[in-house]
Amino acid sequence: MPDPISAATAAAAKIASSAMAPKFGVSSVIRVGRPEERRDAYLHLGESVLIYAFEQSLKNSVTDAEYNQRSIQSSRDILGALVRIRLVGSPPVVQAADNLLHETTADGPGADAGMHQAMTEYLEACRQDLAYDKSPWKPWHWWAIRQHRRRLQAQSARTAALPAPRS
Repeated sequence: MPDPISAATAAAAKIASSAMAPKFGVSSVIRVGRPEERRDAYLHLGESVLIYAFEQSLKNSVTDAEYNQRSIQSSRDILGALVRIRLVGSPPVVQAADNLLHETTADGPGADAGMHQAMTEYLEACRQDLAYDKSPWKPWHWWAIRQHRRRLQAQSARTAALPAPRS
């Protein structure tokens, strides 16, 4: 005879997993960290790619040993930044980062233009993910700015009304 406790446990596990399946399906994205953490990861990859591109332009002006050392360090930095992006980024940002990495390592004519286009797409994907929308028509944006300015004016008025300190 089967153990009734294990049967009940298996049934409870099945119910719990079926209840969680729609929330944590394959298509969903679980973000780790706050927007500031994602921003730092996105910025780190952008800076690493720019440093790598700059060091590639110095290829003919430095010794081979120094170039190899710099190249290994910047490649390691790019891969570390890409891992952080894969951890905290949304799918459009991860795809744009992969495209940027592919264009960064491309050679031949038009490689700089391709990298510039890939960097532009990457930055736009990052802006959309972090909700850096520059739309001034948002009413809450205007309201928040107005409230902030009022607080600053009130604070400066209070500060100006204080008597001067005695020496």
